[in-house]
Amino acid sequence: MKSPLRTIFKALARPGIHMPHDGRTPELLLCRAKPIGFLEHHEEQYKETLEKAVAKGQLLRHEFSRQSRASVCIYQKPGTRPDFPTIENLQTEAPIFALPLTDKAKKDIQNSYMDYSSILARLERNEVDSVAINQKWIEYGWAADFIQAINQKTVEGALIKFQHEFMQTWPPLTIYGQLDQFENMKRLAEEIRKYDKTPDAPQDRELEGRLLGYSDNDISLNVRENSWIMNKTEPLRRYCRQQIMLNAGPQWDRNF
Repeated sequence: MKSPLRTIFKALARPGIHMPHDGRTPELLLCRAKPIGFLEHHEEQYKETLEKAVAKGQLLRHEFSRQSRASVCIYQKPGTRPDFPTIENLQTEAPIFALPLTDKAKKDIQNSYMDYSSILARLERNEVDSVAINQKWIEYGWAADFIQAINQKTVEGALIKFQHEFMQTWPPLTIYGQLDQFENMKRLAEEIRKYDKTPDAPQDRELEGRLLGYSDNDISLNVRENSWIMNKTEPLRRYCRQQIMLNAGPQWDRNF
């Protein structure tokens, strides 16, 4: 990357970014710009690549089991009954999803990873009877426009809203890291387990962010309100950050 372009990319990437490595975790681990990390659900297709890197001695791995108390907000069509077992199972795969109403819709609809506009459209066509949203997404303000639209439907009487709590057993989580990061990998696992055990316990976001290689600006973003323009430009800024990280490789400084 030429110096003038790198300067522009750094200026755009310096402000705080939510999940700054999202979608590129495997590449950032393999080029050694990211110290440790784990795959999000939409990155699972890269697991085999990381496992091969572990087998070659290029990365370390640390796997551990998880169980936590979960809370999901269910928006249900009046006169229908929620399918609790399916909702509990799918919450381990997707934080927001819809369940179909009719037998025909059950054949046509993929329950998880539905895009939000599709969920709203299918609600209008009576093709789904339940929308489930992980309570953390509501608390943190993620997918706020979609959640606001769903809440409006409860005001209009089209949906009934209620909470459902249960013990959620997660698939084992594998943390990958550089060869000198094993102790930090264990520390991250301990932090995740601590929060799983007591969801109301304060998270040490500074520690977690530093372990994952986030910048100080990324970490501080979690405790302040972001501006409209920063939210709108975040995908571009995330792209710039990831490109200069890939270019820097093991020379990357998280606060650049």
